[in-house]
Amino acid sequence: MQGQTRGRAHGRHRPDASAPRRPRSSARDPHDGRAPGSRRRAVRLGPRSWLLGTALRRASAQWRLVVAVVAVATLACSLVTVLGLLVTTTEEGGVRRTLDAVPADRTVVRVTVDTPTGTVAEARTAIDRALRDLLGEAAGATPTGSAVSAVADVDGRAAGSDRVLAYAGEYDDRDARAELVAGSWAEAPAGDGVLPAALPEAAASALGLGIGSTLEVPARGDATATVRVVGLYRAVDPGGTAWLDDPLQGRGDDPAFPEPDVSFADYVHAVGPLIVADGALDAADVRVATLDLRTQPTFDRVTVAGLDALVVRLGDADAGITRTAGDVGQSVAYSSGVADAVAAASAALTVTRATVAVAGLLLAVLALAAIAQAGRLLADARDAERRLLQARGASRRQVIALAGVEAGVLGLLVAGISLPLAALAYRGLAALPAMRAAGMPVASGVPLGSVLTAVAVAALLAAVLLAPALGRADREDAASGRAGVARLARSGIDLALLVLAGLGIAQLLAYRSASASPAASGAVPAGLDPVLVAAPVVVLVAVAALAVRLVPLAARGLGALAARARGSVLPLAAWELARRGRRATAAVLLLSLALAVCTFGVTFLHTWRISQEDQAAVAVGPAARVVADADAALAQSAGLGAGGVEPALRRPLRIDGAPAGDPAEGGVGTGAQVLGLSAAARTMIADGRGGAAGGERVEELLRGSTRTRDDAGIALPDGSRGLAATVRVADAAAPLADVRVRIAAVVEDPRGLLAVVDLGDAPADGTETEVAGAFAFAGADGTDGTVGDGAGATDAAGLDGLRLVGFRAEVVGGRDSDSSSERATEVLVGGIAARTGGGRDPADPLADAAAAPLEDAAVIDGVAAWGGVSADPAARPPAVEAAPEGWQVRLPVLVPPDASGRTTVTLLVAWVPVGLVDAVIPTALAEGLGVDPGMALDLAVAGVRIPVTVVGDAPLVPGSATPEALAAGASGLAGASAATTVVVDGPTLARVLIQRGTTGALVDEWWAGSGGLADGTTSATDATDAADLVTRAGLARDLQEAPLRVATPTALLLAIAAAGILAAAGFALHTVAALRARRADLAHLRAVGLSASGVVGLVAVEALVLTALGAVAGIAAGLLTALAVGPLVAVSPGGTAPVPGVEVHVPWLAVGLLPAGLAVVLALVVAAVAGSQQAVRPAELLRAGGGE
Repeated sequence: MQGQTRGRAHGRHRPDASAPRRPRSSARDPHDGRAPGSRRRAVRLGPRSWLLGTALRRASAQWRLVVAVVAVATLACSLVTVLGLLVTTTEEGGVRRTLDAVPADRTVVRVTVDTPTGTVAEARTAIDRALRDLLGEAAGATPTGSAVSAVADVDGRAAGSDRVLAYAGEYDDRDARAELVAGSWAEAPAGDGVLPAALPEAAASALGLGIGSTLEVPARGDATATVRVVGLYRAVDPGGTAWLDDPLQGRGDDPAFPEPDVSFADYVHAVGPLIVADGALDAADVRVATLDLRTQPTFDRVTVAGLDALVVRLGDADAGITRTAGDVGQSVAYSSGVADAVAAASAALTVTRATVAVAGLLLAVLALAAIAQAGRLLADARDAERRLLQARGASRRQVIALAGVEAGVLGLLVAGISLPLAALAYRGLAALPAMRAAGMPVASGVPLGSVLTAVAVAALLAAVLLAPALGRADREDAASGRAGVARLARSGIDLALLVLAGLGIAQLLAYRSASASPAASGAVPAGLDPVLVAAPVVVLVAVAALAVRLVPLAARGLGALAARARGSVLPLAAWELARRGRRATAAVLLLSLALAVCTFGVTFLHTWRISQEDQAAVAVGPAARVVADADAALAQSAGLGAGGVEPALRRPLRIDGAPAGDPAEGGVGTGAQVLGLSAAARTMIADGRGGAAGGERVEELLRGSTRTRDDAGIALPDGSRGLAATVRVADAAAPLADVRVRIAAVVEDPRGLLAVVDLGDAPADGTETEVAGAFAFAGADGTDGTVGDGAGATDAAGLDGLRLVGFRAEVVGGRDSDSSSERATEVLVGGIAARTGGGRDPADPLADAAAAPLEDAAVIDGVAAWGGVSADPAARPPAVEAAPEGWQVRLPVLVPPDASGRTTVTLLVAWVPVGLVDAVIPTALAEGLGVDPGMALDLAVAGVRIPVTVVGDAPLVPGSATPEALAAGASGLAGASAATTVVVDGPTLARVLIQRGTTGALVDEWWAGSGGLADGTTSATDATDAADLVTRAGLARDLQEAPLRVATPTALLLAIAAAGILAAAGFALHTVAALRARRADLAHLRAVGLSASGVVGLVAVEALVLTALGAVAGIAAGLLTALAVGPLVAVSPGGTAPVPGVEVHVPWLAVGLLPAGLAVVLALVVAAVAGSQQAVRPAELLRAGGGE
């Protein structure tokens, strides 16, 4: 009957069974444009047409709300997707640029094959194959190197020698290591049994050979090969890097070469190498002793996916090369630092991923909340329509199908728009200065991962929209039992979040990083620990979830306050918050999450940046450091300007594991480094975090340890370029056979730099010898010695302000110098003159210099106060006496009985000879050695034994990072960490090193305070190589903006901006949806007499309460999370705890701007409500049915 009645009501045609049936209604259907009572012809619609038509009509009727929801969802989806683009795009380029920035000498791969079993060509092919398997996509060009034959007897003669040894070699870099001086380079053998070769010029002169001469060299077995000299050559930079592994170091000829492979030392004449053409050794069947191959990896094809496998292969390189190459020689040796560099890059990548993952999870949680709110608001707006459809006969399947169509269309729309928006947003990120400086790509494609991310976020929106149709609606007027169960469930979630947050903090405290423990070189990289990465997010969400529980309390408190209020706005606002608690809670949750992310992001980013600055300050020490030019230190010192720059010594040392004088002295000891700092240099490490961490204590303990006289020494005239003198050693009546004495002068510049300048040598036969030495200008700028243009700069006028503070005499004996007893003699020095002017010939700076003799009285009076000292601390100090008439300086020396095998050094110095040196040692070292203040230790500094007195210990020493470590830190790799460092007074260390026989300039680095070198704005930087200059600010910038580090601040900035945008958009959408849902309520209020301004005030009070709750909860949650986990997540580039430890710094100005931004959003919302209320006609709205 019902079906028949309904059929008659609608006419003759029964509606489609698949379409919902519409009862008679006097009100206008919101999806039908006809007025009540109007007539139209019935149209049969299929199921698909009905679904699409209904969906389109609903979207058209609610287009403003649909557009707002799609905009919020698209914004959230785009932000999540652009973060994925940032990660995938920067990682690949970051790894490649980081590895490319590593110095080539650290990544070069060297393989040495001793006594190849086959031919050179076969061995090279096998090693090339093994290296390509080892390096994979990092393999560079074909390995290059050299093949050298064994050192063996040849048929030749040299004066004073019965035997001559020679060796031949093939060199791929022949033109770089040698220059032809006569004839031609050797070509491949012609097959006539003759091996063409080029002979060293020195060897040809010593052996009396020339072009066309022949030699017989051993071949395999008992055969010999005839070598014909076709050319003569001279080594380029003998003794340099290229010739380090050459038996003769590039000298070409050595009349006293220790014969190899013999039990007792036997010195013979050796020449070589005889340079032959490539393949000539194989052609002549000459036995090869060593095959040395090198290759330089290239990293432009390295991928992130293959990085872990490369780390593992390099960690097993020794065995891997031998396994792949096979039996190519008696032994195969591999050496390279590329494994450490790649492992450090992998660790840095993991650290960056951990921080970016934290930012990504924060952004994902926020996007989830925003999309959930947007979807729920749209679903709530359609809840009445859904119930109406079901009341008119629509089946549950039809309702689900309609919701699914709408959800699918909106999801596809969001995903489709988000991808190009994300690509456009990445372009904006790539335009940031830090991203440009790191060389990141300016554009990105759309990788599959980004597509999947956008689809996943869009699917989330679709699920939220579809959820109400799949189940019964959770209406706010549900029974109290169901509400109690829901509250209990929510309380259980809160408890679970708190437990998870506690576990996460415990894990972070245990690991001190959001990544697992860094892997050792060659081990499988540890990667990210999901629990550790998620811990900060769980903590923040837990705190924010607890904060939203304040909403009911606030509603009750507002209700109590409203009960005493005289107006109607406050009671109505309290009633509305209590009545629509779920909607208010959702708004506060989104707002608190967004503000928590903003607060945590700005606080953590500020803390992270300051931590990088602190790490840089501790690693560098002073404001700026530059490696000194050992060949031109005096000129470099003059070019660095008048003040603010101090010399520093950094030398490797070994600390014996027992106090000085103990019988156990001389054990294995502890490796470390010694840092010699002047008083002014020590003040440079006493400020900031570095000072608080140990620099202040170092400065305090060593205060007053410098005991030098500023007026000691003999002043040299301004413009000095060198020093000359006349020297006489021994007495002509009793000459010392085959003994020579090398004379050197010790000079000091106005900066306190000490340098030992070699003047030459003189025979110990009583004859007068003229000696002279330049102050080593060559090398300061690579040309003629001109350095800088500031105060004290050097040009043709030379150096100003130098003082002569000592003389050094080194006794060197020849083969015939030995005697049965020690002999005493003396060195007399006179006619001391400074050389000034000239300097036009870089090869001989003193060639055209004028002599400026020093006054005899000044020299004699000055030297009278000097003291004598022997380089052997156990030897008797020489007695200093006045020089005889006609001489200025007398220096007694001792010639040991075994002078041919041992040298002795005696000095005359202007300072009181140094005995013990005060030292500050690391606290950990003091505890390990059981050393207390006042105890003595023996330091072996670069082979020189120095006794020190421990005056105290310090937790760490700012400036203890080596130049190599700073270079690694500058490329974004782990390495700018502190080494075990003992600090002593620099001038005292320099003096005691000179006393122990050290020569050259006593400076390894220049330390500068603020300004000058630190900011590069003065001419002082002209005296330095920019590649050797490291500043605090520069290293801090590199630690933040290096290719593998730049993603961290960029991701945090993106999360901060995204949180602010989503907070504003979500709050605005909530207000719009709430006003739409309450149009009827507001119209009733207007109808009963509430003014439009009263409605605006009502909405403003509600928004203000929600904003205040969200702001307080969010900012509190963000600050608590930053304080709890910020120091644990901000780690060093290597994933370890940073030095010094992290201190949380809250940028209160930035945090204070967050409520200000919310106030602006609130003002805009109130203005929009005020404008909308002016256009509302309550009577018309109520007559139309409430405004749904």
